[in-house]
Parts: sequence; C-alpha cells; structure tokens
Amino acid sequence: MKNLSENKINKEALLAVTRRLDLYEQGETTLSQLAQDTYSIIAGMVEVPTVWHNRFMRYWGAIEEVNALALMEDSTDSLPEHKALLSKTLSDIRLLIDESL
Repeated sequence: MKNLSENKINKEALLAVTRRLDLYEQGETTLSQLAQDTYSIIAGMVEVPTVWHNRFMRYWGAIEEVNALALMEDSTDSLPEHKALLSKTLSDIRLLIDESL
C-alpha cells in the first residue's frame, strides 16, 4: 500500500499518527486524546483505499473500546486487563503505517 503515501497530505497524516502514538507511549497524551486525534487525522486523508481504511478503523475501534472501558471506571488510561490489547493494537497501527510509507 505504498501508493497511499504518494499523496503529501496522506504522508503527513501517517507521520502525524505515528507522532501521536509516540506521545501516548511516552505518557504525554491521554488515551482519549489519542483516540480523538488518530480518528481526526485519518478522516483528513484523501483517496484512501477501502481495504486500508477498514483495517485502520478496526485498530482504531480497539483503541476506542479500551478508552470507553477505562472511562466507565473513571480512568484516563487503559485498565490493566486491557494493556496487552492496547499494546498489540498500537503495534499493528505502526506496522500498517510502515507498510504504507
């Protein structure tokens, strides 16, 4: 899916998502903010192949679900029982982006 990054807007969006993942993993942003930012960034991309978009949204959905479950417990970070899922999801997003750059 390298052609996705041929568009400057898309390439910058992919890099922006990577930066947001870094910020989250460094403890500099919240899980809620990560979910909001990544969704907003991807929504601004152009001519995104459906297969790529669906794959990303599956990963984003996992972030959003972990966030919702945390919020139900009045937490701003993932609950201990969801950390492995979140870690795998963030790795999967990084892999998807790497494949696209």
